[in-house]
Amino acid sequence: MTIFLILGIIAALFVVWLIFRAAAYALPLYAGIALGLHLAQTGHGYGAAILAGFGSGIAVLLLGQLVVAFLPSTALRLFVAVLFMVPAAFAVYQVGNALGSQLLGQGTLLTLTSVLSGLVAAVSAWGSLAWPVGDAGGAVPTAVGSPAAPPASAD
Repeated sequence: MTIFLILGIIAALFVVWLIFRAAAYALPLYAGIALGLHLAQTGHGYGAAILAGFGSGIAVLLLGQLVVAFLPSTALRLFVAVLFMVPAAFAVYQVGNALGSQLLGQGTLLTLTSVLSGLVAAVSAWGSLAWPVGDAGGAVPTAVGSPAAPPASAD
């Protein structure tokens, strides 16, 4: 019986980790769904709507990662990061509110827990946008050839 309790805790922690990782893709998901629904409702067919939705979601994600990685303007990079952080925070706030209401009931503690989970998801979304592949080892992402980038080796 104890093994089931341990496995249940591990599964619950995995689901929480998965929610925070998936929240980074909230803006591309919203963009893809919006375009797909618009195309389906205007009579372009379901196949075209699905393909355009996937394409626009991927394009939004790649464009956001490229802007954050390669543009020297800090204000523009911050603006794009906030564009990705707000939907992630909203989505996880809703998940935290729904799951927390099962444990905490209604009240101030539920609101604080939901807001905290939304803020953590926003930071997680920024991290996923800034470092999209693997661990950056604590380094700040810089564009190749920028003054902050390390010099290329002569090998």
